[in-house]
Amino acid sequence: MVFKTAPNQGWNWLYGFQHSGNRGIWNGKTIPLVGFVCQYQPNLAITVGFPFLRVEWHDDDKRSAAFTFTSVGLLGRFQIEVDADLSIQIRGGLTNRAYSHVNRLEDDRRLYFEEKVIDVGSMLKLNEYTAYGFHLGYAANRKIFEATTVFSPIGPIRTIRSDVFGGFQMEYIF
Repeated sequence: MVFKTAPNQGWNWLYGFQHSGNRGIWNGKTIPLVGFVCQYQPNLAITVGFPFLRVEWHDDDKRSAAFTFTSVGLLGRFQIEVDADLSIQIRGGLTNRAYSHVNRLEDDRRLYFEEKVIDVGSMLKLNEYTAYGFHLGYAANRKIFEATTVFSPIGPIRTIRSDVFGGFQMEYIF
């Protein structure tokens, strides 16, 4: 859960927390999220915090890009607004997810799934609060391994074949 303060001379503070019993770093602990957003220029915002960095750019409200770096991966997005209700996106990144072993919940060892992805999708605004989307993509360089911390395998690394994927997305703005 993250809260963002109202803008004050081009700055916003971010406060929040995240808890997970299935994480590759600080597993089972509540992590405070603290950061700030700097509207560096009218079309460039930089968010710096713990544990993340995000750079957002837009030109004329028709094209935008964002790059997000976290402790478990990175994601890039380029978006074009076709009209007021429809946008097209291209996304890519490196993701790394942790999964608990069923019979070892108190152990720090996790099964990690790592992949590089790229996808193309669209978002359609139904009203000012709700949007739906569809994405179609490709996942490559997929690996599964056991580790106690992210990006540090402690055993054999199994490679999984590349794959095509698709998905639906819903956004609701409170």
